[in-house]
Amino acid sequence: MIDTTRSPKKDEEHGRNYFFVTHEQMMADIAANEYLEYGTHEDAMYGTKLDTIRQIHAAGLMAILDVEPQVTISMPFNFTAALLLACICLKLYFICSSFISLSIDAFCSVHSVN
Repeated sequence: MIDTTRSPKKDEEHGRNYFFVTHEQMMADIAANEYLEYGTHEDAMYGTKLDTIRQIHAAGLMAILDVEPQVTISMPFNFTAALLLACICLKLYFICSSFISLSIDAFCSVHSVN
């Protein structure tokens, strides 16, 4: 779930669509290195907190960030963030390696290649 400083739109709820926070709270959290990524778009700030990613991983799920290039201003790379990104890259490597291996095996069996 992403934090934002903008006001909720019609039918949006805090904690369901976004975490709606004040500009002051978001700036304090940025200063405390609590965000993996954050930026500004159309006069509002948006960001993904490290704790949000940790909660997703604690639930046994994988977090996938869809970060728009024009939104991202800064990504604070402290040790925790760097470690988290390394783990994500490693997991993606194993997922891709497994997929490629399965694809090669399937191709070989269909085309009778030993």
